Amino acid sequence: MQNICKNIQEQIPELMTRTLSTEKAAELQHHINQCSNCSEYLRALQADDELLGEFAEAMQPTMARLESSAIAALDRAASGKPVRTISIWRTIMKSRITKLVAAAVIIIAVVVGIYEFGSSIESVAWGEVVDNVEQTQTFMFRGWTNMTGLPNVPKEKAFESEMVAYGSSEHGTRMETYMDGNVTMIMYMLPAEKVMISVIPAQKKYMRVLLTEELTAKMRQQGQDPRDMVRRFLSVEYTELGRATIEGIEVEGIEVNDPKVWAGMSESIVGRLWVDVKTDLPVRLEMEIAHEEIQQKSVMDQFQWDVELDADLFEPNIPPDYTLMGEVEMPDMKDEGKMVQGLRAFAEMTDGRYPSSMTMMAIMQEFGKVLKSMGIDPSREPSQEETQKMMDKMMVLQAPYIFYAQLLGGNKDPAYYGDAVTADDVDAVLMRWKISDDEYRVIFGDLTTENLTSERLAELENALEK
Repeated sequence: MQNICKNIQEQIPELMTRTLSTEKAAELQHHINQCSNCSEYLRALQADDELLGEFAEAMQPTMARLESSAIAALDRAASGKPVRTISIWRTIMKSRITKLVAAAVIIIAVVVGIYEFGSSIESVAWGEVVDNVEQTQTFMFRGWTNMTGLPNVPKEKAFESEMVAYGSSEHGTRMETYMDGNVTMIMYMLPAEKVMISVIPAQKKYMRVLLTEELTAKMRQQGQDPRDMVRRFLSVEYTELGRATIEGIEVEGIEVNDPKVWAGMSESIVGRLWVDVKTDLPVRLEMEIAHEEIQQKSVMDQFQWDVELDADLFEPNIPPDYTLMGEVEMPDMKDEGKMVQGLRAFAEMTDGRYPSSMTMMAIMQEFGKVLKSMGIDPSREPSQEETQKMMDKMMVLQAPYIFYAQLLGGNKDPAYYGDAVTADDVDAVLMRWKISDDEYRVIFGDLTTENLTSERLAELENALEK
C-alpha cells in the first residue's frame, strides 16, 4: 500500500467523528473519492461502526441494571459536571436497528438477574448487611461506566456514561441512561403489571415485554436493584479487604472474582463491595469486566435507602406521538425446548455455527450480525412489520443465553463448547449441565439431547480436547 493511502486510512476514524479541521477533512474526502482502496476502507469501517453502534447502545441499559445510582440528575445540576462521552459515539449511535439490539440485551440482563443463587452466607457481620438492605423498601443511586478497547476506537480513548436508578418494593424499578447529558433510554420494570417497558426518547419509540408468572413472582421477591447485587456478592467466596475511607465515610470491603456474581455477563469479573461500618449499608459497588480487548469498569455509589419516592415516578406516561416498536411475550426461560429452539435458529442463520460463547459481552456482538443476516437495511427505519419480526426473532435467540445463565446461577455445573462445535459435529458435546449427583443433561452438536453419567460425559469431553 502506498504511504499516502496508509496515512489517509489512519485518519479516517477522525474524519468519521468530525474531529478534523474543515480543510483537512476536505483534503481526505477528495483523496477517498479518487481512490478505490481508501473508499472501500471507509465503507468497511462504516459497516464495523454500525455493529459497534449496536454494541454501544446495548451496553447502556445492561449496565444501568448493574451500576445505576441515586439522584445523578440532581448531582449534575449541583456540580455542573456534564456527562462525558467521546465524539465517536454521536456518529455510530445513528444505527437504525441499534435500539432493537439494545432492547434484546436489556431483556437478557434483567431476566438473568432475577434468578437467585443458592449459596449460604457464612459471615454473621456480612449477613447483617444483607438483612439491612433487604429490609429497605426504596432506594436511589448513581452509576457510571468507563469502557476501553472497543473496536475501531483509539486505545487511548474511553467511553463514559452515567445512569440513574430508582427502586420501590411496591412499584418496581425505573432506570435512566444518560449520554451527552441527554436521556438515551428509560426502562421500567413493573411487577404489578407483569411488564417491562423500554422508552427511547430520541427515537420517540417504545417497546413492551410481557413477563411470565414465575418471573413476575421472583421480581416481586427480590427486585432488580442493589439489594440483589449485595446478596450476590455474599453468595460466593469472597476476600475481605479490610477498612478504608470513601468520601469521608469509614468503610469495610470485600472482593469477589466469581462470574456467578453477574451470571453470564463475562468469564472475567472482579467485584468489590464497600459498606459503612456504622450503618452496615453499602456505600459503593465496583465491577471490573473484561472480554478480549474490551475492559469495562463500573461503579454504583451515592446510595440513598428508604428514600421517599413518588409513585408517579414509576408510571411510564408515554407521550401520544411515540410509536410502539413491538410487543413480545417472554417465554419460560427454564424451558429446555425453547433453549434448543434458539440454538437451532442461530445455526440456521449462520450456516451451522453456534454462538461462540454464552456470555453477555460476547452475544452483544453476535446480535448485530444475526440481525443483518435477516436482510433488513440498517440505514433506514424498519417498518412496523419488520420491527415486530426482529423482536420475535430476538426473543427466540435470547433463550439459550438466559437458560445458561440460570444454570450458572443455580450451581448446575454448566459447560458450553460453541466455539469448537458446529451443527456438523453430531456426536460432540455442545452443552451440558448437572441434573443429579452422577448424571448430566447433554445437548449434542445436532441438538439431540441425552442424559449421561459423569464417567461417560468425561469421555466425550476429553474427545473434544484432542
